[in-house]
Amino acid sequence: MRLRTKILLVLSVVLTLATGVSFAIQYFVVYPSFVALEQEEAVKDWQRCRLAIDREIEHLDLLCFDWSSWDDTYKYAKGEFPEYYKQNIGKTEWFAAQRLDVFYVVRPDGTVFWGQILNLETMEPAEIAWLPGDRLPPDHPLLAVKPDKDSTVKGLVMTERGLMMFASRPILTSNYEGPMAGVLIFGRLISEDFVVSLRDQTQVEFDVWDVNMPDIPEHTRHCIEEARATAAPVVDRGDEQKLKVLGVLNDMNGQSIAVINANVQPSITTRGKRAMEVASISLILASLVTLLALVTSLRIIVLKPLGALTQHTLDITTSGDMSKRVRTNRRDELGVLAGQFNKMLAKLQEFREQSMNMSRQAGMAEITTGVLHNVGNAVTNTSILAESMTEKLAQSKLPSLSKAVALINEHQAELPRYLTEDQKGRQIPGFLGHLAEYLNAEMAQTQNDLNDLRNGLRHVKEIVATQQKFAKGSTVAEPIDLHPLVSQALVLVGSSMKKHGIEVEMEAACKPTVICDRSKLQQVLVNLLTNAKDAVRDFEGATPRIVVRLGLDGQEAFVEVRDQGMGISAENITRIFNNGFTTKADGHGFGLHYSVLAAKEMGGKLTASSDGPGKGSTFRIQLPLHTQANKEIAV
Repeated sequence: MRLRTKILLVLSVVLTLATGVSFAIQYFVVYPSFVALEQEEAVKDWQRCRLAIDREIEHLDLLCFDWSSWDDTYKYAKGEFPEYYKQNIGKTEWFAAQRLDVFYVVRPDGTVFWGQILNLETMEPAEIAWLPGDRLPPDHPLLAVKPDKDSTVKGLVMTERGLMMFASRPILTSNYEGPMAGVLIFGRLISEDFVVSLRDQTQVEFDVWDVNMPDIPEHTRHCIEEARATAAPVVDRGDEQKLKVLGVLNDMNGQSIAVINANVQPSITTRGKRAMEVASISLILASLVTLLALVTSLRIIVLKPLGALTQHTLDITTSGDMSKRVRTNRRDELGVLAGQFNKMLAKLQEFREQSMNMSRQAGMAEITTGVLHNVGNAVTNTSILAESMTEKLAQSKLPSLSKAVALINEHQAELPRYLTEDQKGRQIPGFLGHLAEYLNAEMAQTQNDLNDLRNGLRHVKEIVATQQKFAKGSTVAEPIDLHPLVSQALVLVGSSMKKHGIEVEMEAACKPTVICDRSKLQQVLVNLLTNAKDAVRDFEGATPRIVVRLGLDGQEAFVEVRDQGMGISAENITRIFNNGFTTKADGHGFGLHYSVLAAKEMGGKLTASSDGPGKGSTFRIQLPLHTQANKEIAV
């Protein structure tokens, strides 16, 4: 399978999975949220209906309070004001104006002093068994009021005429004084016209049913029982055209007597479905456009140049001329890598010549030692990487390509027959395809290794440049971001660390800026990391781990390199920075000496600490913060 086909297949699978995940999120996360929101709004609509009924009960209670705490009513209940009837309640129009179906004046012993029950639709007298016309029993709930202006009994009662609201108050004087002359009872029927007026108030389509109505459907009856058990409204989504919210109303004794059935249009989920459909179509179209754009871009930007680079590699393998250079006008990573690789080879030869000349100069022994030591550390890491690349090249499949080409050249006169009929010839196309895939992977790894090699050789170049500046008596101190510089140093020693199986952990509590010579500080960091590696490598039983910590100490930034290697004895802790002092068999005693001098030249200091042999050691370099960047340090 060609690389382009693989990329197209992978992109198609990724976009398909992304589209599927988006659909799943919409239908299993987004849509249920619409449903939940709609149910919450439906319950709020039901609650508005319930509050409207409660508000009407309060209004009825306030009306009863106004009439019960009136001197005329008080005198009438005591039989002292017979004109009260004609002046106030003697006409049926008064009942219609107050929307009262019941007006009772009851003596304290339960005797009905005067009572009237009207059918407001026909304005004819009516009867209610729960409210006898002559005498109320002592335990009647409406007689439970006390001779106090705040005492009241109010609530709902299911009667043979339907659901009614009642309120009773003690009959007192206008000053709310007694003794109580009796109990005033007001009643109002919740008729269909009354419900219609509440619909207009609440803007909700609802009905009020008798909870024991015989023709309630079984499913609805189940919802009513659930609402009764939970004392909360229940949403019924059995009908796709509307939602039903069912909740019970209790009477004065707490018994369920009626049901509020609120019908709500499912507008939220309808709009949600429409929005998800539009989003799904848009996502599909966007995925197709994205797939087309990605395939086109990859073909132009990556696949075509990669094919040319592969062909160049094949040409070098065929000709065997390793002096050929990669020639390209590209300015991306591939172009930069090719150019830097060619430059590194030339710089390495130039550096060797300069090192030889410097070693012959009298009075420059210490400088030469420093250069060789620093270069040695850099070259050691680079050589490890080069050895790894050499091993990989030795295992390369390029010779197999030469064999395949030789077979093709050998049978060039009968190539079509050879490739289709010969047992070996039929295997060549498939072999070339697998070989191309292998060489592509090999090329990618080689590019990564060359990038690391380029960094190592650039470090060598910087060491040389630093020593040249030193010879001229000039160094460059500039603001340097410490965090990326430490990261670069870790990259330079990374191959050596990996070879010895040592793990390096970096802890950066901040990203400060310091004033220093970049190349000089980088070499100090490489020296410290190399010493830590050697301490761990040469001590049996040491934990193969080095910790690099970056932080602040007042107006200075610091870098700590801590290992768990062979450690430093108390008598050597003050000698390790002396020129020529070393505890390593192959050491020269110049790395730490150079490092401590470099730290002082940059306005900082280098210190060491250890708990003793076998307990590891810590080296810490401190440098002054850049004044202007100090305010921008993020801790």
